[in-house]
Amino acid sequence: IGLAQGLAVAPGLSRSGATIAAGLAAGLDRVTAARYSFLLSIPIIILAALHHLLDIGSISEIISYNWTAIIAGTLLSALVGYYCIKYFIIYISKNKLNIFAFYCLIVGLSMFLFFGNIG
Repeated sequence: IGLAQGLAVAPGLSRSGATIAAGLAAGLDRVTAARYSFLLSIPIIILAALHHLLDIGSISEIISYNWTAIIAGTLLSALVGYYCIKYFIIYISKNKLNIFAFYCLIVGLSMFLFFGNIG
């Protein structure tokens, strides 16, 4: 599962999808694999936020931000993320992930065809 998370740095590879698939391959049930995958995301999200904060620049630049809006946006994002994960786990406890695999295949092929001739 850790290897799948590490490989997810490749562009276009879903970290949660890779870790859930690895969890299923390791013998976990769908709900446990999803919970574990989303639990693994917590340190990554925190470290990414800190990395972005450090990339901003000077202290005066950081102080000049509208911190009320940033904190409100962060809290709202965390709340929406929590409920999305909660309902996703409820969904996968009752349904298979086949529809997501089909969706990813169609979107991936479409993007490959659309962007495949660029560069």
